[in-house]
Amino acid sequence: DKPENRLPINREGQIRYRNGKLLLGPYRVGFRRKILGELKGLQNKVGTTLLTDFESEMISEIWSKDDAFLNLYAGKRIPISKEEDRGFLIV
Repeated sequence: DKPENRLPINREGQIRYRNGKLLLGPYRVGFRRKILGELKGLQNKVGTTLLTDFESEMISEIWSKDDAFLNLYAGKRIPISKEEDRGFLIV
């Protein structure tokens, strides 16, 4: 689980730290698309339904909401640590 694949905020727009370290939020949209593409490729390869049409629709709906939400935070710099200057993650 690489930090660059995760958002530095949760779905409520909160920036959270535990013991001075940033708690990462959900996966970035690009990484999610990559994983979904791999899952669909595997589904085609094995010829078994791994993801139903309903599940695909729900994923699209959730991602659409995430895109709208993330536009509010686009470009925001979030400190990796509260206590040290250890760099930033950008939404």
